[in-house]
Amino acid sequence: MVFHRTARPWLAVVVLLLLVGTLTMPAYAATRKLSIPNPNGDVIQGFEVSPDGQFVVYLADHDTDDVFELFSVPITGGTPTKLNPPLVENGAVRTFAISPDGTTVVYRADQDTDEVDELFSVPLVGGTPTKLNGLLVENGDVGSFAISPDSTTVIYHADQDTDQMTELFSVPITGGTPTKLNPPLVENGDVKTFAISSDSATVVYEANQDADRVTELYSVPRTGGTSIKLNDPLVPGGNVDQFIISPDSTSVVYRADQDTDEVDELFSVPLAGGTPTKLNDPIPNNRDVFFSISPNSTTVVYLVSQRTPTDILNELYGVPITGGTPTQLGQNISGSAISPDGTFIVYIADREDNEILNIYHVPLTGGFPMQLNPPLAPEGDIVNLAITPDSSTVVYEINQDTRFVDGLYAVPIAGGIPTQLTYPIPPESDIEEFTISADSSTIVYLADQDTDEVFELYQAPLSGDIPIKLNDSLVPGGEIDGFAMVPDSTFVVYRADQDTAGVTELYIADDGRATIGFATDTATVAEDVQSAEIAVVLNAPSVRSVTVDYVVTGGTATNGEDYTLAGGQLVIPFGQLSSTLTIPILEDNLLEGDETIEITLSNPTNATLENATFTLTIEDTTADGPDNTAIYLPLLVR
Repeated sequence: MVFHRTARPWLAVVVLLLLVGTLTMPAYAATRKLSIPNPNGDVIQGFEVSPDGQFVVYLADHDTDDVFELFSVPITGGTPTKLNPPLVENGAVRTFAISPDGTTVVYRADQDTDEVDELFSVPLVGGTPTKLNGLLVENGDVGSFAISPDSTTVIYHADQDTDQMTELFSVPITGGTPTKLNPPLVENGDVKTFAISSDSATVVYEANQDADRVTELYSVPRTGGTSIKLNDPLVPGGNVDQFIISPDSTSVVYRADQDTDEVDELFSVPLAGGTPTKLNDPIPNNRDVFFSISPNSTTVVYLVSQRTPTDILNELYGVPITGGTPTQLGQNISGSAISPDGTFIVYIADREDNEILNIYHVPLTGGFPMQLNPPLAPEGDIVNLAITPDSSTVVYEINQDTRFVDGLYAVPIAGGIPTQLTYPIPPESDIEEFTISADSSTIVYLADQDTDEVFELYQAPLSGDIPIKLNDSLVPGGEIDGFAMVPDSTFVVYRADQDTAGVTELYIADDGRATIGFATDTATVAEDVQSAEIAVVLNAPSVRSVTVDYVVTGGTATNGEDYTLAGGQLVIPFGQLSSTLTIPILEDNLLEGDETIEITLSNPTNATLENATFTLTIEDTTADGPDNTAIYLPLLVR
């Protein structure tokens, strides 16, 4: 199904956009500063949220101006912990990564010797760092590194044994003797790039291992062993210049001018080695090839790009990873994304060759492309797209001159009427970047929506409700320059000079729409239970403590005789979702039937109130108790 300019359903959408364009965006967001005041100016150079969402790790020059060190802070706030020990004069932490299990930070720093970068691991909560690399030769350095998906091992490359010869090493993340993964290299040889398979068993790397200036592809067990060459013999001048390991850890797809010099082609080979299979049809020698593997590891999608004197022609193909006949999926492509379930590809294309870009959806196995967006205004442009993690929805960004239709939209991947996610958007505004939450419910985007050239942070439900601003008001000259969502989608961490111009600090925000109330409306307890515990809950986390007052407002039970409860205030601290109201129950041994207590909540702070009334029934157990002996009045006889 292709939408045409005369399609009537879009009239309702335009009318709706004109109506909502006048709405005012509510300021519901709640924020909290995570970093501590810095006397040296810039605080945050880079940051990362731990995979379990419990900590933020960041680089800051807090103790010494322009000397960046490593800190971690709980997502719930508190005093940050410095992870590195004192650095040598002029030393600094360069880069870091958090292990997938969220327990360890690996970092590269010239910690012990100035200008000699080495590799260290340290518990994320703090402790004594362990040096991971072996003794370096004079002028040696550790380069890039990666942590295995199972969090047990660090792979790094370094000129550890021979100056200016970069080789590949494996070491336990807790420390130990590194294992060299590559065999002896040819003179002037080097390991170029590497990747770890998702099952953590194998390392694949590019190196000019056997011949100088000839880059080839190898695999080797993560713990060391015999390396296997994966590519076929290359023609003179040929090189492997890119590879991807399939998500299921069975195959490697690589690009190389293996058969014809200067003609890049695609090949698939088992991760354990074997005969490579060419995946593409013949490609002219003036074209570039770009590729990716579907998340389900079944299909390779590749783009063949040809530069002409006036244009760039891009054709998109899909082919089984094991080989077969490629299927053309689209032409004149300017951007694409594969659905996380590996069944569809969505792309931006000038399919009609009329200089108008639209979004299309097509199965990876091929088929007729379906247009997802309505016609754009003259000079309109689609500039970006992404697919939700649950593969149900496409989020795309358009840029055009007509007011009330600029911004971000969501449309079902199977087709339907798009929902505008960002409004009101002034014509001159720009959306710098956006990300979709892991639960596929919201987007967070960075835009100069309220003030030209001042980029701030917003969140919008994919259902199309009004967006909210996440950051607090910025000082003049302030701006947000980076953000990340916590993995469970509850919070957004962002970096900004929000409070002091030129001083970048770290903040956490939620959508500010938390509600507080009783978990249930009613409950029943026996009179002899001694106490009843009543849950008061939030429907979503809040970055600030939430309070609510409570008081007994009715019921048939008597305070002080059947129970004791004075009015008071309940607190749910930042990072928690519930608190408990404890009511002591008094057993009076009177046969009086069931009685009730009615409790009401009021005056919430940092949340709105729902389910404000609760009724507790105290069940009379006097008649059933072991010590309850019947009392008979005497019978009087005349």
